[in-house]
Amino acid sequence: MWAPKVRLEEKWLRERKTALVYSLMSFALLRQAAIPQSLAAARRAASRHRSRCYSLAAAHAQTRHESGHKNAAPTPGPSFSQQDVDIAESASAEPSFKGRSNPEDSTEPFSRVQSYLASINATGTEPTLEDLDQCRPRKQPPPHSPEYIETYRELIQTLCRSFTKEQLRKFLVQTLGESRHSAKTRKKADYAESIIEQLWKWPTLKQLEKARRDRTEIVSKAFPVTASELFLILGRDGMDLLRLSKEYDVHISLQRKPMALHVEGTRGSLKELGERIYNLKQSFVEETCRLPSQTPIPPELVQRVSRLASAYVENVPSNPGTVRIVARDHEGLTAAKRLASRALHELEETSQVPLLAYLPPGASDIAMYPNNYALYPFLSPRSLPFTMNTNGTFRVRRVGEWLTSDFREDTDEQKAALTPPLMGEHPFSKVREWIAQNPVKMTFVPDLPLPLLTTVPEKERVKQRLVYHALHSGASETQSASASTHSTNKWRKYLSLEIKLPDPPTLESDVPRGDMPERDLEEGLSFADLEETQPRPNVQASSESESEIPPILILDPSGVHCSMGVEADLNLMIPDRPIDLQFTARSATVLSEDERPPEFQQFVAELRAYLDGSAHTTDPPSPPLLIGFAGERYILHTNASVRQSEELVSDSGRPTLKELTFDMVEITQALCESTLDLETNQKSMHCEK
Repeated sequence: MWAPKVRLEEKWLRERKTALVYSLMSFALLRQAAIPQSLAAARRAASRHRSRCYSLAAAHAQTRHESGHKNAAPTPGPSFSQQDVDIAESASAEPSFKGRSNPEDSTEPFSRVQSYLASINATGTEPTLEDLDQCRPRKQPPPHSPEYIETYRELIQTLCRSFTKEQLRKFLVQTLGESRHSAKTRKKADYAESIIEQLWKWPTLKQLEKARRDRTEIVSKAFPVTASELFLILGRDGMDLLRLSKEYDVHISLQRKPMALHVEGTRGSLKELGERIYNLKQSFVEETCRLPSQTPIPPELVQRVSRLASAYVENVPSNPGTVRIVARDHEGLTAAKRLASRALHELEETSQVPLLAYLPPGASDIAMYPNNYALYPFLSPRSLPFTMNTNGTFRVRRVGEWLTSDFREDTDEQKAALTPPLMGEHPFSKVREWIAQNPVKMTFVPDLPLPLLTTVPEKERVKQRLVYHALHSGASETQSASASTHSTNKWRKYLSLEIKLPDPPTLESDVPRGDMPERDLEEGLSFADLEETQPRPNVQASSESESEIPPILILDPSGVHCSMGVEADLNLMIPDRPIDLQFTARSATVLSEDERPPEFQQFVAELRAYLDGSAHTTDPPSPPLLIGFAGERYILHTNASVRQSEELVSDSGRPTLKELTFDMVEITQALCESTLDLETNQKSMHCEK
């Protein structure tokens, strides 16, 4: 029968429709967390089911129509008309309507989000960098705070939820290009970290952990150094090394074998200090130079030259007269070379100066009170010449009567600096023999006598003085001269240039020389003192009287004096007196401006330009170390700023008008000088008569 068959097919259609609705509903419930592309796939599947149902209904309708033509007789049961076709068409759409009208599904917010994302995906819209920046916090927490770690991790989760893996990779490619940060083998969380660290420049958690260890963990490390590097890193009296220790908050000690700086501190401090030490080493300059003399520098003098020049100086054993210099800069190299050359030449000259002694008449020995002499420690109130060994300086003096009693005690802790090379007290004849038989370095240290220390300087003149001495032909001549102390004195050739500078501001003071501050007493004229005497350009006079003042002449040509000649020194010991004397005989010829060495003319021109402000540099001019003139080679002996004054003194100090009028006391006219050596910054005072 055909009618039951039709009923069975209708029943099958209804069951098929119900099964399709249930399958679509279960499919929606199970795939709520799927990406938007899965919803599109579900729509395509539903569309295929709908078209299949429509085709089946149409086939049944056509069969019924054909059978109606064949058999027009009515049959019992429901007829399959256009209404059945409408039911079949609505079968595929019915599950979606049921899904939307279901109150349980409408309460799911994540389902609405997925639907919204699906609609965006259907339109083909892709997220942009502006959308990515919407996820970026407006304010970054402090990197070393706990909030930073929490915010960093939450930001990773936000980026992973908001974008797909391919979208995150696309952001990196757009900004950084193809790089290791956008490699396809990386995970989604890695892309998010790269966006935070590379695009937004947030510190990584690994960096923060490493920085925390660097701030807290205490470690130790040894930095290898050479002797020259250690000397320059230490600085004068170790002040530079102490400054480094305070700056980086570390403890630094010296390791001898192998030579290194042992440093204890945090990891971060050691890393920064290591970079600083490396940069210091790279900035050091080195030079091996040959000195004018063929003799090596004495070891004690090497240390003094190194300290004064702030450069490491050492002799080259294989080549006498050659030194190796390591300095922080080229200025230090030049200063060390000049001081080393001067030191050797002055030692040679000092060894050639003859030495005499004077004993007052009537100082014959008495059996009860013999006149014995001894070497006493010499403590100068001024700076000693840099060529002297400051570890122990002594002067021959007569032993006082009160020392005949034994006030000494035996001790092994006496400092070597106070132990004289000639122990005990002896007659002067024995002291003289000891000096002749032992190569003792004798140096005259100038100073003012006591009467001049109690006077106030008046009418001071300020000068710039250059003195050059002729070089000797060789070291053999020096050695032969130093071997015999009583040999005939040798004259030396010299060149001298004195430039009268503008007078410094007058100081109205009644303070004696002995009580004056060290700067006013010893420093000589600093170039800063000339600022008030220099003309000030671009300053208009405030009145007609000021405009009529003649311009100040910074360097008067008449104040420049140059001389050439020969001179000789003689040292006289007076052990019975508190002072010794040095005699100088000089024969000089004044040189006119055209006859002066070209180096002197250039120095005067540079000094004039420096004083009037037309020089291209702010540094004062420096004279050359060596010059050639009249067939001789000359080396720099003195480069000093001098304060000079003429004084009338008596035994009681400056004489009064009554003493000058009635000639009641013996008056002495003396030339007093306060000198500042511009090469060594050492100060001295001396008096000439």
